[in-house]
Amino acid sequence: MSAGRTRKHYLTKEVLEPGHFLTIQDVYEHQWLLEHTHDFPEMIYVLSGSGTQYINGIDIKAKEGDVYLIPIGTTHVFRPTVNATSVNSLRVRNVIFRTEWLEDLNGILMDPEVKNLTDWLLGRPVSIESGPQPFWLQITDKQAGIRAQTERMKALVEQQPPLFQTRLTSSVLDLLSLLCLATNGGRLQQAEWPPEPDMHPMKALILEALQAMPLGAVSLKEVAQRINRSERQLSRLFQQHFEMSFVSYMQEYRLQESMKLLEQSSSTVKEIMSRIGFEDADHYYELFKRKTGVTPGQYRRQALKRGTLF
Repeated sequence: MSAGRTRKHYLTKEVLEPGHFLTIQDVYEHQWLLEHTHDFPEMIYVLSGSGTQYINGIDIKAKEGDVYLIPIGTTHVFRPTVNATSVNSLRVRNVIFRTEWLEDLNGILMDPEVKNLTDWLLGRPVSIESGPQPFWLQITDKQAGIRAQTERMKALVEQQPPLFQTRLTSSVLDLLSLLCLATNGGRLQQAEWPPEPDMHPMKALILEALQAMPLGAVSLKEVAQRINRSERQLSRLFQQHFEMSFVSYMQEYRLQESMKLLEQSSSTVKEIMSRIGFEDADHYYELFKRKTGVTPGQYRRQALKRGTLF
C-alpha cells in the first residue's frame, strides 16, 4: 500500500437509510476494495476466513473471531487471503452507527468508561483520566460472546418486532458495555474477551518490573533488585512462570520490538539496537535473520513495499 494509494470517503447516507440509527451488513471483502474513511463509527466482526486489515497504513492479521473498532476519521481496508482455492475468503459483519444518534446516546451514559469509549468512536478528545487512546482497537472474541450479541441485534434490525428500536438501543448499550470491559475502557489496543484468568501475582510482579524499565536497561540483575529477589531466585521463578529462561524471553521480546521499530519508525538499525539493548551487532543480525529469514535492512524494505512503514 504505497503513499500515493487511492482512497474513498463514505458518507452516512450511502450506508444508512433515512430514519435508521444503525445497520448491520454481512459482506465478503475483496482485493479491489479501496482503502477508506467514513463519517460514522464502525465495528467490524470477522465471521469467517482470514486476511489482513490495514489501519492507518499498519497491517494486522485478521482471522475469524476478531473484532475491530474503527472511529471516525481512521483509514482502513481489509484484504482477504489469496490462494488457489479461496475466493471470497474473508466474510465480515459491519455494525455501523449513525453519528448523531450515538452522540445523543452518549449524552445519557452514566458510566465514564463507556462515555469515553463512545467519545473515542466519535473522534472526540477524551478525558485525561482515561489515558492515551489508540487509533483503533482489536478484540479476540474467544467464546463468541460478542458475535452472539451482534446476532441478537441483527435479528432485531431484520425482523423489527414490537418496540424493536427500544430493544435495539438496549442491545447497543450491552454491546458497548462488553467492548468497554474487554478493552479496559479503550485503553487496551489489543485485547481478548473474556480475559485470561487472573495472572499469578509473582508473574505479574515480574512483568510489572520489566515494563517499568526502558528495554535497553532491562537485565536479570535490575529486575531481581526491583522485585527484591536474588538473580538465582529470579531465574528459577522466571522458568516456573514463563516456561522459558529469562535470556530466551528477553531475546524474543527485543526481537519483536525491533521488528515494530523497523516498521513504524525512521530510526537507524544502530539506533534501534541501542534502544532495545543489543550491543553486539553481529549477534543481533544473526538472531534477526534466524527469526525472519532476512536482515533488518531487508525487513524494512519489505515493510516499505507493503506500505506498513510510516
